[in-house]
Amino acid sequence: NNLKDSAFYSYQGMVFTDCEPSKARRWFPCKDVPSDKALTTVIATVPSNVLMCSVGLLTDSTVVGDKLTYTWESKDPVATYLVAVVASYKFNLDIVNWKRPNGENMEVRFYWQNGETQFNLKNVMSKIGKMLDLYSKLYGDYPYEKLAFATTNREFEWGGMENQTIVTLCPDCWTEDLAAHELAHHWFGNLITPSSWADIWLNEGFATYLEAVWYRSQIGEARYKKLMRNEAVKYLVKNRKAYFEYTVVSSLEAGISLVGTEVKSIRAGKVNLTDCYADIREGEVWLVGMHISEYSHGNINNHDPFRDRRLLLNSYEIRKLRSKVNEKGYTLVPLGLYLKRGKVKIELGLVKGKKLYDKRETIAAKDFKRDQERSIKY
Repeated sequence: NNLKDSAFYSYQGMVFTDCEPSKARRWFPCKDVPSDKALTTVIATVPSNVLMCSVGLLTDSTVVGDKLTYTWESKDPVATYLVAVVASYKFNLDIVNWKRPNGENMEVRFYWQNGETQFNLKNVMSKIGKMLDLYSKLYGDYPYEKLAFATTNREFEWGGMENQTIVTLCPDCWTEDLAAHELAHHWFGNLITPSSWADIWLNEGFATYLEAVWYRSQIGEARYKKLMRNEAVKYLVKNRKAYFEYTVVSSLEAGISLVGTEVKSIRAGKVNLTDCYADIREGEVWLVGMHISEYSHGNINNHDPFRDRRLLLNSYEIRKLRSKVNEKGYTLVPLGLYLKRGKVKIELGLVKGKKLYDKRETIAAKDFKRDQERSIKY
């Protein structure tokens, strides 16, 4: 059956969980705060053609008839939001053995699906050992008993999620930077966990920093510095029509909830903000009318190009916007879409419609600026 409750998903032959920030309680009883950790044992019985992975080590697998029972046990305590299960009959499994600094071998498992980009998958598989070597040298030996990566389906909201020893990824999201980021969380977020969600920025800050550390180790200091300057803020598209139609009163930065194929299409420039606007409903801000073309290689689970997309704003920002929008003549429109430290961000504008004479002044100002530029050039 196709079921979902924002924490436990059963959809198109796949089951996976997604607990961050406080959704673990929806599928198992727990004190659902990041400071609370416990050892876990996950036992699941599935059809015999299903591959299933969870936190810790596989300590038992038993076949009875056409059923297969898996037992996964953690030897280290796990925060509730980092407990995860993923299973599918569509999975293929490759295993890479990594030699720890103490000489012991450790399995790194890759659960992938037919149709995913093999070049990207093989690239991550070939480099995961070097990533583990680098991070272990910098911050101590990899702290857990195994590591696994598994792709999910279009219901997954993130690029990746750093569940302890089992990283879940969006469909076909075998990218080097994402693997480096989610692996880094096993030191910063999983081993050292914030006591409250107010400190989650430390998790993401260290993981994003270690992406850069990884690239510096691969491309050298000079190219690394150039890459960092380019990645600091990179505009992907500006809504020029908004500046013509409206007077911008103020603006703020907002994150946006995207699926993996949307991020890839946006990075390729396949996005249009014309006639797009933001709508506040049920305490959330939604972007309506933004067109993101289907990803050209998203041959498993592509997205709906015109779907409404949730903006990531805190409750104070939403209340402030609502009070302004309730005033006559104000509306919310996206002014631009850009990358900031590798994340897609929206510049959301609080605007008022221009009168006809305002538009004429805008045209006159543009003409004047263009004439000046021509006179300087010639």
